[in-house]
Amino acid sequence: MKRFLLTVGLFILGMKIPVYGNELIPLQVFTKFPQFQQLVISPTGEYLAAAVTKEDNTPLVTIIDVKNLQQLSAIEFKLGQLPSELTWLNNERLGIRISKKIGALDQPVGTAEYYVMNADGTDKEALWGILEKKRGQQGPAKYRTFMQILHLLPDDPKTILISVQGGSRGTASFTEAYELDIYSGNTKKVATAPIRAAYLLSDHNRNVRFALGTDEDDDNKLKSYYRDSNEDEWRLSGTYAGNEGTITPIAFTPDNKEVYALSNLDASTIGLVKLKPNSDEPELIYRNEKVDLRDVFLSQDMQLVSAKISPDRTYNKTLTDHNLAQWLDKLQATFQDDTINITSATKDESKLIVYVSSAKDPGAYYLFNTQSKEMQFLVNSSPAVNPDKMSEVQPFTITSRDGIELSGYLTLPNSNQKNLPLVVYPHGGPHGPRDFWTFDRDAQMLASRGYAVLQLNFRGSGGYGREFEYSGYRKWGLEMQDDLTDATKWAIESGVADADRICIYGASYGGYATLMGVVKEPDLYKCAIGYVGVYSLPMMFEEGDIPSSQSGINYLEQALGTDQEDLKKRSPAYNVDKIKAALFLVHGGKDERVPIEQAEFLMKQLDKRNYPYELLIKEKEGHGFYKEEHRLELYEKMLQFLEKHIGKA
Repeated sequence: MKRFLLTVGLFILGMKIPVYGNELIPLQVFTKFPQFQQLVISPTGEYLAAAVTKEDNTPLVTIIDVKNLQQLSAIEFKLGQLPSELTWLNNERLGIRISKKIGALDQPVGTAEYYVMNADGTDKEALWGILEKKRGQQGPAKYRTFMQILHLLPDDPKTILISVQGGSRGTASFTEAYELDIYSGNTKKVATAPIRAAYLLSDHNRNVRFALGTDEDDDNKLKSYYRDSNEDEWRLSGTYAGNEGTITPIAFTPDNKEVYALSNLDASTIGLVKLKPNSDEPELIYRNEKVDLRDVFLSQDMQLVSAKISPDRTYNKTLTDHNLAQWLDKLQATFQDDTINITSATKDESKLIVYVSSAKDPGAYYLFNTQSKEMQFLVNSSPAVNPDKMSEVQPFTITSRDGIELSGYLTLPNSNQKNLPLVVYPHGGPHGPRDFWTFDRDAQMLASRGYAVLQLNFRGSGGYGREFEYSGYRKWGLEMQDDLTDATKWAIESGVADADRICIYGASYGGYATLMGVVKEPDLYKCAIGYVGVYSLPMMFEEGDIPSSQSGINYLEQALGTDQEDLKKRSPAYNVDKIKAALFLVHGGKDERVPIEQAEFLMKQLDKRNYPYELLIKEKEGHGFYKEEHRLELYEKMLQFLEKHIGKA
């Protein structure tokens, strides 16, 4: 990607473009989280709002004047508060959702806290969360319930339509919808969902017309309800078992007569369809036969523009001749294989914020003027990263031993690309997540030190259709593990990897696959690094946040099975006698997703055998190390461990 430099844009926070020369890239480059998380433009194009992490890791949101790119105002938050979603609620008022991210590997979790501020910095306040009732406020004070925007109601700049899980007081068991005054905080209830924890969809006339929710009492089946208006009764419109496909409405057409939906009812992969609310026959708009459709892009007036797919790299598939679709095609031609995202647009779509990223670049934000056709660089999301010094990432496809097509990514050092020490790097999840052609800090760090890195989307991974994902159910440690073995052997046979210098490293489910790899293939891997990994499948039903709900228990029973002896056969901790590889175990003491009891049980089993292992535990860390100094220590010890057991390139 061509790199631009705009001194004014970078001067706002004093950022500098790094120059590494021929030296090793400092490890700190890979331990830093992105400093610019989001950048969105206001409806009139007068302001930019950015979520920023300062050098001292303090999170803030800043408002910037587009004319001179100077800061107008800012609001700071506490450590642990992550401004995760910025939304211009009208021409001058910004909404800020706060999430929390306890561990580096956890996805940000939305909280009840929602802040608002005017562009000039006035009237900053918590609009939703734990609030005292304001003087003169109508209705209840807002407690810790999760609020989600259903519609911005552009014809009413003071009001938005929201859904609230648990109701405004947190006492209702069914999701409710409200009209919310974004200045006073006053609410007016307009709908109650017919099923608990429902996802709601409204039309453009304030009618909440779809409700979807998982029925824990009916084997986690997804149930869909529909009505024509807020005055009508809900009626059940569909019941879906996940392995048979679902249909999820995402937006009404501008005339409210039809709805766009994501569906894999008639095929394995998720495609885009359009249907009339009372019809059972959706019209297929687009489906890719290999991969699921990821995102749908609609214009400001809710017209269809494009869909995003990731068969190898990530592309925008334009679906109409809308002006924005034409611009997307031209932007893609300009930036070639890079991933293009239009993150926001003015109401008249004359100005667009364009985010351009790749497997070598965490991404940069640009301001594109569709009238003058000028593209103005704004800022890099991770200013410490120099993309020109990062390693190439190549998509690949192999065929498994039983004839399944598998895809993945190979990151190769810039210095040498043959007969290399290899790190096999399975992703977490495993069902739902997948690896993409995107900037991966661990893979780039390892490649910067001379290691090839292999990432495979083994069966059970998300993104390749429901049949592919469900083919991994109850196959943990079996075919899912064989896929990783086949990919490792492919890397050896292709000449990329040295057969005597192979290590496997993964986190969460990837940690499970790492230890299971050295159990099943004791002569293939010389070493293994298990990071916050699952090592006992029976323990998954007893410890952590997954079995804390009935839906979590249902998932575990479906994905793993319930036969205790079978679960033990597929658990690394019950098979330590088969391990020959050197081990390095890493865990956080406050991990809620995969509690440290998993690592402790594995260590106990290893100790019984007097089998040695290296250990790094941080008592106050969660699911993945969050503190930068802890991530740096992890990288340093990983590299020492790798050099000791598979050497340098």
